[in-house]
Amino acid sequence: MRFLLAGLGPILINGVRSSQSENERVLACVRSIVKFLLVFGQPNHSDYTLGLLDNRLSIFYTCKSLFHPQRSTKARTKNFERNWAAMEAKGSAEGWSRARMQAVKEKLWTAIYHFHFPKMHMLGYVSNTIRQMGSPDNFSTDISELLHIENVKEAYCASNRVQYEKQILWDNDRDTGIAYMVQTLEYLALSGIYDLDTARVLGMQTRNERLLSTGVARHRDRGPEICQHAFRASSRPS
Repeated sequence: MRFLLAGLGPILINGVRSSQSENERVLACVRSIVKFLLVFGQPNHSDYTLGLLDNRLSIFYTCKSLFHPQRSTKARTKNFERNWAAMEAKGSAEGWSRARMQAVKEKLWTAIYHFHFPKMHMLGYVSNTIRQMGSPDNFSTDISELLHIENVKEAYCASNRVQYEKQILWDNDRDTGIAYMVQTLEYLALSGIYDLDTARVLGMQTRNERLLSTGVARHRDRGPEICQHAFRASSRPS
């Protein structure tokens, strides 16, 4: 919703380069997707709310082609005009009816000016997915987005661009192995099994450092008895 308000704000304030009727359809399109997002995030859903989702989405799909004049380039417009000129010439030569010509033009318009984005396509499966898996109000893509940056983008930048797919996989294997080693050493350190070099590398040399470690924090979430055991283990002399 923030993306829509930021991207469409100037359009709504300054108006679109179209007639008043198209301006109203643009506003209806924006309202439909905003209402879709508001209903989509509800903690509970019923047949009524799922019907609202389908209705708002159908309005959005009907009106979204009105935004094509706002594009920064005219590539799609030129593509449409070139293809339509060829189809119009073919229809005239074969004697197509006016209704068929209009149907072909609308089909071409939809194919070229359709929002070819995966997220736009995935919206069409929202209702069925909610029926199968429940409300998505607690779902988040933050973890997958962060993992994409750490495991793919940073690994690609560290590669030499030669067979980078294998280098990305190797980097991910090394990072995963090191993460497992660190977790194992933290667990052993909290149990009192470590040496000075391990404590120095993990930043767990002093009692306060061990108390602030992620291992103690995990133990604290598991209950008071385990928490006391972790504190006793962390307070042993190094």
